[in-house]
Amino acid sequence: MVLNKNTKNIYKIKNPMSEKSSLDSFVVLHTISKGEHAVVKLIEDSYGKKFAAKIFKAKSLALRALHMSLWESELKAYRNINTLWTLRVLASSSTGIYKKKSQKGEYSCFYMLFEYCPYGSLWDVVKLSPDEKILRFYFKQIIEGVEGLHSHGLTHLNFKLENVLIDENFGLRICGFSHSSFDTQEAPTYNGRLDYYKSPEIVKRKPYMKNKADLFAIGVMFFILLLQKPPFMRADLIDPYFKMMKAKNNEYWIRMKPKNLAVSSEYQKIINSMLGELENERLSIEEIKKHAWYNLEDPTREELREFFQKVREKAKIL
Repeated sequence: MVLNKNTKNIYKIKNPMSEKSSLDSFVVLHTISKGEHAVVKLIEDSYGKKFAAKIFKAKSLALRALHMSLWESELKAYRNINTLWTLRVLASSSTGIYKKKSQKGEYSCFYMLFEYCPYGSLWDVVKLSPDEKILRFYFKQIIEGVEGLHSHGLTHLNFKLENVLIDENFGLRICGFSHSSFDTQEAPTYNGRLDYYKSPEIVKRKPYMKNKADLFAIGVMFFILLLQKPPFMRADLIDPYFKMMKAKNNEYWIRMKPKNLAVSSEYQKIINSMLGELENERLSIEEIKKHAWYNLEDPTREELREFFQKVREKAKIL
């Protein structure tokens, strides 16, 4: 047989590792999510075990300093808390090397290694149209989780749907602590959330109570989970929907809820009370746990099983 240019290519041996990106000794499978400062990748070790890696690039000196600060802040938070509802950090590195697939270059980075939550985040739950019973199942977990954080002297300050993951047992795991703050620290004036998660004090860049800011954001999260849209775009009286909500009349809810969606009066009351304009108008954790909506009927095992099946199907995991 005569070998020509085409037949020679048949016999080229490809290195499978060179066709995939790597993070130190881990193989990178795909991107889970991208944020303002970091990217989360699904990675795999040599035994086939999967993890989630949150990676901060260290390109320029300015970015390196910022990303190291965020990495250190988040790592400190994880190391100082260990609650049932918090994502577990398994390892970390400030000297990571990310090699791009097909030998397209590499870069240094900081990263943290987490347990992998296969069912996405609460953002994915929005698309499944959960009812109030299912919402209450998850709401109670979040309230217990944030109560645990606050009891450790830590406020999250970046609560949003994407920062609450669903683990392999369909329980919640709080993550995304790069903007968190301990009681001994001053309240930061900046966080990476969209405006509608920010309490009025943060929007106006005024001093604020950090624990109240967390609860405000959680109220926004659970509004979106039921109505599939934010309650307003900005917690400021220049926003017509925030102004309407502040009036605490039926007009707001008539305008906001879809015609085919039943929204209980107790749900409306607890959301109104979590999203008040003034901090002293908003419910504390203790008051939330005593609220009528919080103590209504929980979903049955069968209802949970059916919903978990929807979550499983959406994640394409059988």
